[in-house]
Amino acid sequence: MDRLDNTIRPYAWGSTTAIPKLLGVEPSGEPQAEMWMGAHPGAPSRTARGTLVEVIEAAPERELGDKAVAKFGPRLPFLLKILAAGAPSPSRCTPTWSRPRRVTPTRSAGASPWTPRTATTRTPTTSPN
Repeated sequence: MDRLDNTIRPYAWGSTTAIPKLLGVEPSGEPQAEMWMGAHPGAPSRTARGTLVEVIEAAPERELGDKAVAKFGPRLPFLLKILAAGAPSPSRCTPTWSRPRRVTPTRSAGASPWTPRTATTRTPTTSPN
């Protein structure tokens, strides 16, 4: 088992105290809106053995298990975000992967039944942020 060091996203709507309190550290006074725990390529958790991306890539079956690799491939199939709002935040809905995959060809043809506000995920793993 590895201890994770996770990325904190400093969005303006974030609380200045909630995540530091959760982690048992002194607040910096800056907003801390999201703590990401996972293997997102833009902000993977870090371990003593390297980033979570590197650790999983080195031995996916050992780290994730054979069944998870068979079902999702050699990557962590989720990203856990702990949210800490200190002010109203922009809201959005991320649809399931089956919906964007189903409607993206229609969108490419120019007859989109949805807008970027209602469907933003284009990859099977994680949203852009």
